[in-house]
Amino acid sequence: SQIAANVTVASTSETVIYQFSANVFASAKFLVSATANNERQISEVLVVHDNTRADATEYGMVRTGNVLFTSNVDISASNVRLLVTGNTATSTRYIVSGTLIDI
Repeated sequence: SQIAANVTVASTSETVIYQFSANVFASAKFLVSATANNERQISEVLVVHDNTRADATEYGMVRTGNVLFTSNVDISASNVRLLVTGNTATSTRYIVSGTLIDI
């Protein structure tokens, strides 16, 4: 399944920017684009889980200035959650696109 999401966050706390059902999808590949002021960052994130633990690898990051975010994943209430931690409290727009892979 193809997905798309658009979220604006102004925080340096870990924040959910996308989630999917762990009971329906086994893994995912995300492209996360962030824009804050005139800086941009884009990263690819691969995600896999076993219904109790989720793991991710962020790779292919390209940015125009400072690192805008780091990513992480977890499982909460049977959902795998894609999380970002912003490096600034400046309003940052995240655009998430990707592919969810069925179980």
